Amino acid sequence: MSELSKEQKDLILDFYFRCGDQQSIDRGRDLIASDAEAAQLYANLEETLTDLDSIKYEPCPDNLVEVTIQRLKVAATAGQNRLEQLLQQEQQRTEALPPLAAQHRDRWRNFIRMAAIAAVFLFISGISLPVFNNIRDKAWQTACTAHMGNLGAAFGSYMQDYDGRMPSVPMTAGSPWWKVGYQGERNESNTKHYYLMLKLGYVSPEDFLCPGQQDALRLIPESIQDSRDFPSRQYVSYSFLLRCEANAGQQLRGRVLLASDRNPVFVNIPSDPSRVQGDNFGQIVINEILQKMLSPNHRNQGQNVLWSDGSVKFLRDRIVDGDDMFMINGINVYEGTEIPCSQNDIFVVP
Repeated sequence: MSELSKEQKDLILDFYFRCGDQQSIDRGRDLIASDAEAAQLYANLEETLTDLDSIKYEPCPDNLVEVTIQRLKVAATAGQNRLEQLLQQEQQRTEALPPLAAQHRDRWRNFIRMAAIAAVFLFISGISLPVFNNIRDKAWQTACTAHMGNLGAAFGSYMQDYDGRMPSVPMTAGSPWWKVGYQGERNESNTKHYYLMLKLGYVSPEDFLCPGQQDALRLIPESIQDSRDFPSRQYVSYSFLLRCEANAGQQLRGRVLLASDRNPVFVNIPSDPSRVQGDNFGQIVINEILQKMLSPNHRNQGQNVLWSDGSVKFLRDRIVDGDDMFMINGINVYEGTEIPCSQNDIFVVP
């Protein structure tokens, strides 16, 4: 066979990182199985990048990983010599940062070193630069899975302490579930139920954040007890099972979907509820695009989903057991006070 084309190399990458659609992943697998050159490239890729899988996610000071990858993109176009110079500069930059634990500093030096090896390999192999985006997205997805897993453990601990009941605050059915940040006496916004776990110390503020949320802000621990809810949607990346008066304090029966990455249908609702008069945010009319969108946390490629048994799975579809988790059955116009038609109708918001 002649030299592999760019499209074929991209298929191999899709298979390795599991980052394309299922058809591309399957085509990459078949290509590797049927072509010796493709199989060799895959083997080289696996040997070069395997060590990246062993890096445990840690909070990165000043977005070091993203900055490093962006600079490596530029370096790859300039050649290997430029890359070596860049890495020296990057290491000097990390040393100039405020003192960190030695183990964290060493961890990110190792990451830079392995990213350099990967960049050189990919540059020599002629693989397209978007692979760096794939590496970053995979890292964000893995970190998000870990955070959501911590939320699952927190749910389990809370329910064990409260006779199997979910965290909840009294709330009337039909309350404006979208008003994240409302600090008044009325219990509004669906996230108030889950903020309770934070106030009681079952979970950390960063576990409510997905690294893929570009505008995310982390709560200062000292401010948690003074609030009744998250300050705004920037402080919580996930959408949670809608709770209302009928089911708020009930024990769970069977395996229930509790949370997912942010619901794409309501990404553009007002982020400051104090600026909206009344309980409704206006109207969102569901069109064909909104019916198909996946979570923006992962560039609309899919979303992590948390189940009541503590398991987390990344789904490239929004349909769970025949039900669209981002919408209520039969409702095509939303104002922010909707109620699911039954307990079997999954609806995660905001």
